[in-house]
Amino acid sequence: MLREAVSYLLTPCSPAARSLGYLYEALALQARAARCAAHWSGHIANCHEAIREAMAACPGRTSALVCGSGLLLEAPMQALLAGFSRVDCLDIVHLRGVKKRYPQRTVFIEADLTGVAGPIAAARGKTPFDPGSPPPVPALGDEYDLVVSCNLASQLAVLPVRALCKRGLYSQEQLDGFARALVLTHLRWLAALPGVVCLITDTVRQRQSPGGETETEDALWGVGLKNTTRQWWWDIAPAPELGRNLSQRNRMCAVAVFTQENMSDGAGT
Repeated sequence: MLREAVSYLLTPCSPAARSLGYLYEALALQARAARCAAHWSGHIANCHEAIREAMAACPGRTSALVCGSGLLLEAPMQALLAGFSRVDCLDIVHLRGVKKRYPQRTVFIEADLTGVAGPIAAARGKTPFDPGSPPPVPALGDEYDLVVSCNLASQLAVLPVRALCKRGLYSQEQLDGFARALVLTHLRWLAALPGVVCLITDTVRQRQSPGGETETEDALWGVGLKNTTRQWWWDIAPAPELGRNLSQRNRMCAVAVFTQENMSDGAGT
C-alpha cells in the first residue's frame, strides 16, 4: 500500500486523469496483475497471438500504435519492436516502471482517445457536461501501418460514466446512450483507418456470487461484433479479488484485421 501511495503522488498525469480515477485504476490494475499472474497467463498469450496475426497481415512495417497500452502486458512488445521501426504506446496514464522497460524506439503518448475526460472534469455547477453531444473522433491513426485497440473499447466509458453518475444529474438512459456513443465512435474510427487494425476487447462480463448466482453484463453497451478470429475467457478477478467467494471473468474476442464488416447490425449505422 505504501508503494502504491508513493507512486500515486509521484506519477505525472493530467489533472483530468487524476480527478476521474485513471491513475488510481492503473495502480490497482498493476497490483492485481502481480497477484493474478497465473490466472492471466492464458489471456495474455491469446492477446499476443492475435496481435502477431495482425502483424502478419501488415504490408508496411514502419510504425505501429498500441491504444490502451496500459501495463504493456498484453502487447508482444519484443515482436512489435522487431517488426516495426517505431512503436507508439497510447494511454491516458503510463506508470513510470512501464516506460523504463522500453526506452528504445518506443514513444509513449499520454492522451484521452475519447476526448471527454477533460470536459467532464472541468464541468461544474451551472455548466454541466452534456452526455448527448457526439464524442470527438481522434485526430490520429492515419500514419500507422498497424493500430491495435488493446482491451480498450469496453473501458472507454467506465470512468466517465462513473464520474457522471456521482453527480446525480443524468438518467440511466442518458448514461447508457453516452457509453454506447463512446464505443461506437471508437470502433468507427478504427474501421476508417487505412492501415491494418487489430481489435481486442471483452464483450461480456460475468460475476459469480457466493451463493452461486451468475450476473452477466454487456461490456459494449449493446454494440455487437461478428466474425471474430479468436475468443477466450479471462479470469480477470478470481476470488477473493472482489470479495470472498466472488469472482469475475470476461468473455474476450479478437479480430486480427478489423473492418466495418466486423460491426454487427445496428453498430455501423
